[in-house]
Amino acid sequence: MMSPTTFPQSLNARHILLTGVTGVLGGRLLKEILEKTDAVLYCLVRGENEAQARTRLLRFFNTYDPDGSLSDAFRDRVRIYAGDVTREHLGLPLSDYEGLAARVEATIHMAALTKLVTFYGAAASANVDGTTNIIDFALRTPQRYLCYVSSISVMGDKAFDVRCSFSEADFDLGQKFHGLPYQK
Repeated sequence: MMSPTTFPQSLNARHILLTGVTGVLGGRLLKEILEKTDAVLYCLVRGENEAQARTRLLRFFNTYDPDGSLSDAFRDRVRIYAGDVTREHLGLPLSDYEGLAARVEATIHMAALTKLVTFYGAAASANVDGTTNIIDFALRTPQRYLCYVSSISVMGDKAFDVRCSFSEADFDLGQKFHGLPYQK
């Protein structure tokens, strides 16, 4: 079980953009931010339109909030944008993109292709181009605060070593990162 997240007091952001909220970590972080702050959360979710993106996010979020205890907080503080980190302006109309950039005080980027074994070409759009687009977005926000989450290579060549145990407290187990297929 993951331990609760501790939010730094210095962040003090009231308007936060979250990407990757339909992933395991993203859903968990969305829940904890709703529980522990009063921030307004802007969630970028892939979908053809806002209704489809909302349905996608709610279906996933309900696994973290099965009793609906955060329904009111979700309704009042979560704003869903149908978009895509791989597209220009995050797939949003320019007016929405600029309006969001003017409001957001912190960006937490978790969207990624998270296959442990893949080729660069398969992962580049989401993991490289998407991150570039998020950096461009964060640079347009007033505080330019970006938290980037990536765990794909934290274990390096130890990922498939059954003798290796790795926890959140570990940093250096002597893992190597050279020559792995997703590196370029």
